[in-house]
Amino acid sequence: MSDIDELTELYLQSLRDGSSVGIQQFAERYPEWRDELLELLPALAAMEDLGHNSRTAARPAQVTFPNQLGEFRLEERLGQGGMGTVFKATQQSLNRSVAVKILAPTWAADGRLREKFDNESRLIACLHHTNIVEVYGAGQDQGYCYYVMEFVDGYGLNDPRWREVDANGNLEETIAKIGLQAANALSYAHRQGILHRDIKPSNLLLDKGGTVHVSDFGLATALSQDAVSTVASQSQDGTLRYMAPERLLSGGGGAAADQYSLGLTLYELLAGRPALSHDSPGKMIKRICEEGVPPLPAKNSDLAVIINKSVSFIPEDRYRSLEAMAADLQRFLRNEPILARSTSWLRRLRLWVRRRPAVAMLTFLTIFLGILLLNAITIGYLEISDALQKVNLERQRAEENIRIADATLARIFKRTLTAAHIDVELPPTRANTRLLHDIMPYFEKIAAEGDAPQAKIAQAKKVLGVIALRSNNLPLAESILAEAALLFPSKSFDAAYCRNQHALAIYRQKRTVEAWKLWQKIAADFESSADYTCRLEAVRALRSAALSSQSATLDNKSWQRPPRRRLHLNSRPAAPVPAESTDVVPTPTDDAAADASIPDAPGTAERAQTLKKAMAILLDIMRDHPDHPECRFMQALLLSDAPNILHDTITIAGQVVEPFEVLDRLTAEFPDNHQYRLELIRCAQKLDLREPAWQENIIKVKRALRHREILLATYPWDSDVVDDVFALQQNYLNALIRKGEYRTSNRVLHQTIGLLRLLVSQPEALPETQERLVRLLFQQVAGTIRHRRTEETEEMLEDLRTLLKSYTGPRTAEFQKKLDDLAQLAAAEPKTPIKQP
Repeated sequence: MSDIDELTELYLQSLRDGSSVGIQQFAERYPEWRDELLELLPALAAMEDLGHNSRTAARPAQVTFPNQLGEFRLEERLGQGGMGTVFKATQQSLNRSVAVKILAPTWAADGRLREKFDNESRLIACLHHTNIVEVYGAGQDQGYCYYVMEFVDGYGLNDPRWREVDANGNLEETIAKIGLQAANALSYAHRQGILHRDIKPSNLLLDKGGTVHVSDFGLATALSQDAVSTVASQSQDGTLRYMAPERLLSGGGGAAADQYSLGLTLYELLAGRPALSHDSPGKMIKRICEEGVPPLPAKNSDLAVIINKSVSFIPEDRYRSLEAMAADLQRFLRNEPILARSTSWLRRLRLWVRRRPAVAMLTFLTIFLGILLLNAITIGYLEISDALQKVNLERQRAEENIRIADATLARIFKRTLTAAHIDVELPPTRANTRLLHDIMPYFEKIAAEGDAPQAKIAQAKKVLGVIALRSNNLPLAESILAEAALLFPSKSFDAAYCRNQHALAIYRQKRTVEAWKLWQKIAADFESSADYTCRLEAVRALRSAALSSQSATLDNKSWQRPPRRRLHLNSRPAAPVPAESTDVVPTPTDDAAADASIPDAPGTAERAQTLKKAMAILLDIMRDHPDHPECRFMQALLLSDAPNILHDTITIAGQVVEPFEVLDRLTAEFPDNHQYRLELIRCAQKLDLREPAWQENIIKVKRALRHREILLATYPWDSDVVDDVFALQQNYLNALIRKGEYRTSNRVLHQTIGLLRLLVSQPEALPETQERLVRLLFQQVAGTIRHRRTEETEEMLEDLRTLLKSYTGPRTAEFQKKLDDLAQLAAAEPKTPIKQP
């Protein structure tokens, strides 16, 4: 013979036949297998002897049981094993269902074993855990030894019906929950100094609520203290399959052996087959002791990794305790990385997605949208760069256009408005309207709660009111700002600011007299404040009142804004042109206001007095805060508004203060404040571009026009910004033509057309911008027709046809007729070009 399995079977068969051959003697017959036989045969002999004794004890075929044991009425036989029979019974005193296990008469007849059983029953009864079958008591009646347990309405895990408890659930998740509950129960028992030593599927009961109950707890310990193993170790009961290798090799095995048995049980539940299968105990023992359990495929299953670790052949390779195993099972159920193996970042990501699917979906959606936005911005950036490069091939202009594109991109990413940026933002844009729509629910929620801090509600209303004002939602702005002003301390800067904005909202609704009175009241309340920022708000209020006083002195009716009259600085004294300040200054400009220097004009003296008072307060503030940007900004606006009225204050500290220079320096110092840029553009519109001031002022106009691209890129949908920028551009162009600098004027005209093309290419281009571009192109086409530049004429006519296809304004018919007329005129002109002088 050469097979160890055949030798072990031969030895066991000799024992069954009554042979008295000793283990040493048998092993000496086969020297090549001597060591293996000496290691395996003692355990096999002990198990064979136990199996013989237990089978003999359980052999009585006809065992009858009474219908009543003590107060327990036996109702239904639940199961039977080598040690005894389990009945479902009713405890009559409490009218509850219980499980009664009656020991086999063979065991009950042995007084020593029965005494040990009684002692162990009392010990197990001290265990109180949700996942341990509770032992209510033990007793003896009519010669039967029994103990009473909790009745579990469910199935053992050896019964395929256990899957019906969670038929719709994920199998791995269900098995992990079973393992977690069983591991927690066994860990609790180990902490109490008790080992189970007989964990197998039939001893794990799953009730219909999905709760696991560990049964037959400790019974094997009570019956194995005389170096005999449990009755359940018989191969026919299946327990041998769940024994840890160290129990078979050395008879030992503590908590690690229970962990092995539980892991093997979970192994078979997950695999759906026995972990080890042999036709004889000898082969089974050899397989357990030499090879261990084949690991489950664990590439994509953390549960398989946990089970594989718990059934490791070497006890030190298992979890240090069942508590650690339970912790890893809990991590698996929470979709967290387990400790049984290292986890790659990709798997960690997958687990995080399972753990937080909603957050993951929102995150991936945000990333996806971010990628789309980045692609859109990149494409837009490339298109803008390409378009700007086509306007002029000069290197300096190309670099400037790149800076413009960068500023545009930076503005696109500025998606929110905070209180700290209120004074930096410009008046209403479509972006602000969308922002108001997004923020309004948060404001309503804060207001509805009622118990939020007053300062928080006040600040929210302040910001929302300003956004509503800039979004041209004037009734809402008036209401919210009035509420915000009442919530702030009455003498605070925030109160003054909100009252100024509130008056502006009223003014824009053409209630001029009411707004004028409010501004006068604000100035009276804050002009003597100890806080210089409050006094600065008083200056703003006085300026607003002065620029609106012409309408207020005439009547209470709505004020209609007439066409704007241009006036010039640095040439001769002229009437002030009201211009928008940071937030609170209105923009009325009419003939009477333009003639404010004429003594007969209504309200001249009052307006002049108000502006002088504002300048006096401002100069008082600037003595302590000479470099404050808002003070310098207000000074420039006041001087720009009324240089004839405030001529005495233009010279300060021996130096002439020019509004343009102040605004130009502020723009350089604070490049993120686009309001400074816009006011610089407006100030440049007032410059006299005629002799003798031509040379000096044309340089200033060029300096102001350096900011046009940033303003247009940042606010392409704000009609006021677009109008102001192209008004200055037109002034510059007209001045060049008057001066006879036709080449330069032609280049400026091309630049203007290029800028307009960029604006028109925006998704929501203003109809007014499209009309401005169409008119300029009409002028250019007319010029090319006059000079008989046929090819250039055809190209521009084609551009006009393309542009009119996307035009959505009210002048479609007018422009189409003009285009047809030009096309006919071009067709009728001779093809010979006229030589340019």
